Amino acid sequence: YRKLVSAGLVLTMAGAMMLQGCGQKKETGKTEIELVQYKPEAVKTFEKIEEEFNRTHDDIHLTIESETHNNAIRSILLDKNKDLITISEDKTIKVWDSKNNKLKSTIYGQIDIGYVGRLNHAAYNEKINNLAVSGDFAQNQENYEMYKIRIYDMNSNKIYKTIENKNGIVSNLEFSSDGKFLVTGFTSPIYHFSIYETSSYKIVDDIKIVERYLPKRYHHFKLKIIQKKDDYLIIT
Repeated sequence: YRKLVSAGLVLTMAGAMMLQGCGQKKETGKTEIELVQYKPEAVKTFEKIEEEFNRTHDDIHLTIESETHNNAIRSILLDKNKDLITISEDKTIKVWDSKNNKLKSTIYGQIDIGYVGRLNHAAYNEKINNLAVSGDFAQNQENYEMYKIRIYDMNSNKIYKTIENKNGIVSNLEFSSDGKFLVTGFTSPIYHFSIYETSSYKIVDDIKIVERYLPKRYHHFKLKIIQKKDDYLIIT
């Protein structure tokens, strides 16, 4: 039975894991094996494999790490505790303890086939402890599920609100410093930005920048909100 478990582990890990350390014995007398796997959709499976392997092997202890991102990191943000939030094309959001560089939590969004579920843009506001995230949430651009904006309550690491966006591809997200407004920039089918108040995330204004999408001249644009008392200036 142990041989079957070991063989299954080796076959399952092929192409998904790297050997971190092998054959090192600690004070317990057990051989310590550390492996790193890079498939977010397989985390639960590897946790079960690790548990079963350690249960059936008295002289070997296996640790399978799933901490690192396995694709491009699109945003790095600081939360209210000065911890790092990283948003990646591997479809996960991770929170890192900035004091010891250890992973505190992983938020698994939409783990789907191909690019579906990939995360592209994010914004965070410490006053309301909300994280806004956009990405590719459907198979094609004609499906408006693609353009939804997800609002995470970072107290619970769960989706608090979903903005049903039918305005097009999101190119930028920005909170006002007081946390009262979220501004989203769009590049297709026209260049414009929308303003949402964060108490309910309902739209309060939509401002057109250019008449039509010009892919050869523009790819995306940045937004910055400058606040002075109760006045807000949006720079694009």
